[in-house]
Amino acid sequence: MLARGAVTQDSFLPRNTADLIDICSAGQSDLFYTAATNLCQGFVVRVHRVVDVAPAGSTDRSMDRGACP
Repeated sequence: MLARGAVTQDSFLPRNTADLIDICSAGQSDLFYTAATNLCQGFVVRVHRVVDVAPAGSTDRSMDRGACP
């Protein structure tokens, strides 16, 4: 397993996928574990909803408002 650093307040401004993986990999002993878990779960749920609302290849833009507030 790769060593990872502790989650910090700066971690909540992810710049790339690796940053998101670090947040989602926070251990239970991490000071920001609850916040990191909530951010990770919220991100995954939102991505799923956007993908679910906008089927691949669709040209119908009527659902755009529902995907992005």
